[in-house]
Amino acid sequence: MQSRRLTIVAIAAMLVLALIMFAELLFAGGTRVPGHRGGDLFLQYFAWRQFGFGELAKGNLALWNPHIFSGAPYFGGMQGGQLYPPNWLFVILPTPFAVTCTIALHVWGIGCFMLIWLRQRGLALPSAFFGGTIVMFCGAFYPHIFAGHLPQLCAMTWAPLIFASIDALFTNRRVTWLPV
Repeated sequence: MQSRRLTIVAIAAMLVLALIMFAELLFAGGTRVPGHRGGDLFLQYFAWRQFGFGELAKGNLALWNPHIFSGAPYFGGMQGGQLYPPNWLFVILPTPFAVTCTIALHVWGIGCFMLIWLRQRGLALPSAFFGGTIVMFCGAFYPHIFAGHLPQLCAMTWAPLIFASIDALFTNRRVTWLPV
């Protein structure tokens, strides 16, 4: 029981780290978002999220994007990300704030999932916390924020949890498991 409490404290500490990293954008208001002006976020994903989730907020499912080329599949193209539950923040929040929230959420998420996986692999809590913190800000993950690669950020976040699930499946020989 003490181990669970300490794990929850470690996860809360990772949340604080993610909030500190994005505090200026999350709490100062305005329309600034993380990333480079010439990156994919500004050139593609910002407008796509604004269009698709704007239509969804009006009650329309955007199957077709009439704003690019002579029209192109939107929902079927999957880059709009309408079926990804964390992206549903775009329906209720302004697009710049929703972008920042989802990026911060995924930075925190990859740290938490790595902590869970490392704890499952038998590492002590301080080591797992350090590993989770490192992966939150590592060179393989964090630069995707600057480049505006939202789909890569979203996909990479779940990798440690998938690995933890595979490990648990082979260790416990059961489909269900408790990650902490």
